[in-house]
Amino acid sequence: MNDSDNINNWVLRAALFFLLFIFLLRFMGRLFPFLLGTMLVLAIGGGAFFLWSSLQKRRKAKVRRTTVEGMSEERIEYCQEQISKNQKEAGQIRESIKELKTQMASGEGLANKTREDAIRLIKEFESELKLRQSKISFFETALHKLQTLQYNRLLTQSINDKELELKRLKEGHYEDLASMEELRSDVEMETLYLDTINELSLKLNSSTSLENAESLRQELEEMTRDLGGRGEGTMGW
Repeated sequence: MNDSDNINNWVLRAALFFLLFIFLLRFMGRLFPFLLGTMLVLAIGGGAFFLWSSLQKRRKAKVRRTTVEGMSEERIEYCQEQISKNQKEAGQIRESIKELKTQMASGEGLANKTREDAIRLIKEFESELKLRQSKISFFETALHKLQTLQYNRLLTQSINDKELELKRLKEGHYEDLASMEELRSDVEMETLYLDTINELSLKLNSSTSLENAESLRQELEEMTRDLGGRGEGTMGW
């Protein structure tokens, strides 16, 4: 539907609404003044909103027609309209040719001038039919190429969008790998500390020498302090 059709529909709706409003004003104004006032406010608001919405749609449609996608859609629509128009005209021409041939075949004693005129008309109609067929072929070819270009353009845009999405996923993947590697290193170090502390604790419990026990205790305390400092660093991470 083109802009003129939209305008005609809008005018028709506005006229019908106006007539309905006049009817309500005439027959319901005295009986329901409050209701009429409410309907008047709603009518003005609804009309303003409808007008604003129509203007917005027309503005967006006008802007879209200046884009590559909009121009492509407009040309595709034009080709489709021309194909339909020429197919309809070709059908009418075939009917005219068929009618003339039928009349010539059923007519007896036709004057030469009449027969010649009929033959001339048939030939001219056939020429017009060939022209319509040529136009249909042209617009069908153009339509196919336009649709192919549109498909390629949409596919290219989709590929670009997916490439950006894949890039974001890869960036997140690299960050996750770095975090996982750091966590693995921390876990290995923590395990090493815990194993060493456990070993020193066992040695301390089984130690019979005061010096040896004191040495193990000091080593254990030193490693515990190191572990505590590393734990704070890990919490900061």
